[in-house]
Amino acid sequence: MGDVERPLRKVVCMMGLPRSGKTTVARRLSKILGVPIVNRDSIRLALHGQRYQKSAEPMVKAIALVMVRALFEAGHSVVIVDETNVRRSTRDFRRSDDWVTEILSVFALPEVCLRRAGAANDEVIQSVIMNMVDTFERLELNEKRFDLNAYPEVRKLVEESTSGVDISG
Repeated sequence: MGDVERPLRKVVCMMGLPRSGKTTVARRLSKILGVPIVNRDSIRLALHGQRYQKSAEPMVKAIALVMVRALFEAGHSVVIVDETNVRRSTRDFRRSDDWVTEILSVFALPEVCLRRAGAANDEVIQSVIMNMVDTFERLELNEKRFDLNAYPEVRKLVEESTSGVDISG
C-alpha cells in the first residue's frame, strides 16, 4: 500500500498581549471558518479552577498540544490556538511537521490593554501585561502570517481592536 496523502492541516496561532482582543478575533474567525479553538485559559479553569497556577503550566501546555493533535485526528483541518504567544519560543512550540502554523497578530498597544484591564477591574492582569511587554518578541521574517485579506470582517475587527476600540461583545 502506498502512502496516504494527508490533507493540509493549519494552526492559526493568535498573538498579542492580554486584553488585546485576541479571543474576540479568534471567536469571530472560528465562527466564519467553522473551526475549533484551543484556549489555555479555558484549560486552566477546567484543570484547576484558576486563571494561572505556575506548577500546573507544564500540564496545561501538554494538554493544549494534545487537544490540537486530537482535533486534527478528529477530522478538523484548521485549529485556532488562542494564547498570547508573545515570545518566539512559545510560537515555535506551535510548529510541527504535521501542520502549517500561521500567526494572527492582534497588536494593541500596552496602554490600550491596560485601559481595558482597568475597565474590567482586572488588576491581576495589569502586571502580567507589563511583564509581557518586557519579553515581547516581534514576528520574524520567517514566521508565516495569517492572511486576513480573505476575511475582511476579521481584518476590520483586528484593526479596530489594535486602534483601541472596545470590540468585546
